[in-house]
Amino acid sequence: GNATLRSSGHTLRHSKGRTKGKDQGPNTGGNSLPDVIRSKHIIAYDISSYDLRSEVIRMLNELDPETIGEFKREGVKSLRLENFVVPKDSLLPKKRRRDKNGKGEIAQISLSDHVLHDVQFHQVFDAFVCEVILPEFKERLLACGAIPKENPVKFYYQRPPTLRIQPGPSARAVLAHSDATYGHQDG
Repeated sequence: GNATLRSSGHTLRHSKGRTKGKDQGPNTGGNSLPDVIRSKHIIAYDISSYDLRSEVIRMLNELDPETIGEFKREGVKSLRLENFVVPKDSLLPKKRRRDKNGKGEIAQISLSDHVLHDVQFHQVFDAFVCEVILPEFKERLLACGAIPKENPVKFYYQRPPTLRIQPGPSARAVLAHSDATYGHQDG
């Protein structure tokens, strides 16, 4: 895959306990999501009420353009995520650059800290998850019989979310992976 600047860090290394068989990863109760839930499903919602795009644009615009990037503004009246350019050095760790100009760790920490502490973004994100995604998800789980109607269901979600900035076509590459590579639950 292409190199990506992300707001949370993880590596392919597992904990020492995991390699010795002690840490089996998260307990999902042995349940996998039904195939009908795993298939593509489009949810209609009012994007003006849950305007994550504008929130991300606002956040990116507040960050250091030399570290995180900036919006190309050539002939463009409004800022668009598609016009955000990440500096090449911000995609590389310092240790992998011959000239030691890589800013990958600094860029990732800066982006992570900003996403972590942005209250306005969290309000929009939480509303979107709790008012749009989770009710729809619960209805779909009920409809396919994956959960009983009579029992309450507790959902967990990642907060803050990981913001991934894909810089577009790039010669830089990373190994292809999935969440399971990092020990996350199936589905």
